Amino acid sequence: MTPTATPATQPFVPTCDIRRVLVPLDGSSLAEAALPAARALAESCGATVTLLHVIEREAPSTIHGDRHLDDERSAEVYLAGVAATFPGATAHVHPNPEGDVAKSIADHAAEFGSDLIVLCAHGEGGAGAWLTGTKAQQIIRRAAPPVLLLRETEDGVFLPSGVIIALDLAAHGDAALGCSATLAAALSLPVTLLAVVPTKATLGSAQATTALFSPSASAAALELEHQAVVARLREIATALRHQGLIVRAEVLRGEALKQVADYAARHPGQVLSVATHGKTGMDAFWSESIGSRVVGRVTNPLLLVHPTM
Repeated sequence: MTPTATPATQPFVPTCDIRRVLVPLDGSSLAEAALPAARALAESCGATVTLLHVIEREAPSTIHGDRHLDDERSAEVYLAGVAATFPGATAHVHPNPEGDVAKSIADHAAEFGSDLIVLCAHGEGGAGAWLTGTKAQQIIRRAAPPVLLLRETEDGVFLPSGVIIALDLAAHGDAALGCSATLAAALSLPVTLLAVVPTKATLGSAQATTALFSPSASAAALELEHQAVVARLREIATALRHQGLIVRAEVLRGEALKQVADYAARHPGQVLSVATHGKTGMDAFWSESIGSRVVGRVTNPLLLVHPTM
């Protein structure tokens, strides 16, 4: 049995810009809950904001209790009014009715060269489901730029207390480092590097079989993996501190999804950043990466990054 995570030989120095932010809106107050975060990033990063509305095929007349924007003219008037509250913001209405709104958002993000998409999530299904975590992952799976997925707050402000970067070093989980570090630096937030090493009880099926016949070797391998992960986090933390960030590292033991979700629950005011291929449903359940499965398990703001970005 060999360790599942192999640390890089050189410190990782993340690079990422947040210069162009895309905010899809449907006319509802729930969708507008993404605006405070977009405004904060526009001010702190000097980013430009593009407001987008995609006309939905067979759109409902209302969404989340508000009138749904289902025609080009009303959408243009609405977006123009919102854009007036952002210095330099632009607005775009996609007039052709689309059945796959997530694909259209991802296509527009590529067309506009967006560095980040900001969405607000809800816990409901049915009409307008593109605002849910599932829809955010549908955007991500098309290798769109990172998605900042938010929850509606009573005070309507975006004031996170930190950024938790969940690192799955065996499955390209460090892909979220660049955007996460940029977000933390822009908002002057401390960073927690979080990694999980399994125990013998939480090993995958193949490794569990090996552990059954060679428990001492498995215990030694897990200890080596723990040491390797600690060393890797130390390297990453050093690189981030050189960029002026306040960084701490946590290495937990157990089942990755549970440990990450529980840690996030203990720090509800912090953004949880994960790399994800955007798999949903049973695909997400069987995925080795925690990124696709953590959405829906936490209420923290989420920064979702596709591993290829």
